[in-house]
Amino acid sequence: MYRPFWTRDLTPPSDCQAAPQMQMAQVLCGSTLYHGVSAPCFVLPELNKLLNIYDEISIELDGLVYHGMGTQYGKGVGMVKMPGEIVCVFEYGVDHPGLRIMEVGRFYGMHYRIDTEGNWQRILHEEDCACGSDHADNFRLLGRVDLALKDGWIQCVAPGLYLQKDVDPTSDPKATWGEPY
Repeated sequence: MYRPFWTRDLTPPSDCQAAPQMQMAQVLCGSTLYHGVSAPCFVLPELNKLLNIYDEISIELDGLVYHGMGTQYGKGVGMVKMPGEIVCVFEYGVDHPGLRIMEVGRFYGMHYRIDTEGNWQRILHEEDCACGSDHADNFRLLGRVDLALKDGWIQCVAPGLYLQKDVDPTSDPKATWGEPY
């Protein structure tokens, strides 16, 4: 019951209000990068470089990650700059009860400051996720993406668009509200 899609190809809902323009980069990668094995990494020089250019970075998987939450699935990890030199790291989620995506949104995240050596330091924030997890899987993925950027396994293919080698950047139109069933 899954058709491949990228959130950039989803049609925004009709009641969606335009957000202020932010510079955003999208990194499209395979789910194997998410499911790899590594320790959480809190030194991310390649992603830090991208954060110097972009206000938000979306790292999106070519599949879904099930966390046992009914029809809600993870789709990737994002980072967004906030006031006060803070970066929020969160997971993107989708409501996917069948063949068509019904909603896209963010799960609550954790907040960090990046020190002068490029180390990510956890800080307490009023909008922190209250689930009790340390969200280490997010930093495992960020570490693998950072290494893939360094090694050229993920490359910039268009302004603001980064693609992992051998990952198909096209969406199935039937999954993205583009075509009727």
